[in-house]
Amino acid sequence: MNKAIRLPTRIAGLVLVSALTLTLAGCGKTYTYKYRITVTVRDHDRLVSASSVVSVEETTSIRHNQARPKLCGEATPVALANGRFVFALLNGLPYDPVLGQYPWRGSPTWILLNRLGLPMQWTKEDDSGIVRLGSPSKTIKLQAYEMPEFVTFKDRNDPETIERVDPEHPVSTLGEGVKFEGVSLEASSDEVTTGNIKPILPWLSSGQEYLDGSQSGQSVRAYHSIQFINCN
Repeated sequence: MNKAIRLPTRIAGLVLVSALTLTLAGCGKTYTYKYRITVTVRDHDRLVSASSVVSVEETTSIRHNQARPKLCGEATPVALANGRFVFALLNGLPYDPVLGQYPWRGSPTWILLNRLGLPMQWTKEDDSGIVRLGSPSKTIKLQAYEMPEFVTFKDRNDPETIERVDPEHPVSTLGEGVKFEGVSLEASSDEVTTGNIKPILPWLSSGQEYLDGSQSGQSVRAYHSIQFINCN
């Protein structure tokens, strides 16, 4: 069962969040909205779905550059019948990016604006599009190149066994009989999801460090704990 926390006003289906706030951040502007991501996987003869609500804070600087998004939420874990989990990370690159299309990367903001046909010039003179992300809208089914990054662990007690998952061809990492049915986003007024990752990965640190706790993260291919749990 999902547990939730109430966020102060101030981030793996598709789309917009229910309440968006706009505040001044120094000489720039800050926009906050929430989304619910739903991941549906066919595991042999059954459909398995999992969803999470995440809050996103986007900020522009005095020079109207986009700052790194601030997220509050967790990765979305989908439990498979063989005991393994596949995780839709909070941020990361899609498995197979498409030139000229908007990838997930730090947040789905650009994907949402593009797919919903909203103005995208929020880092410059027109922020009417990102402001509207606070209003409920249609659910969007993501294309593969728009999806967040997916990973699994051969042994979830060992962070060094992390593997990247191709949502279009997951057999090599998740085994025969497992297929992604869809990933969608939708607006949400629900509280941010929390408490689902720690029981699955009890070794995970809440600090901003590599999964193996090292300075380089080489053994875990540079995956960070904040891709699984973050509220910065």
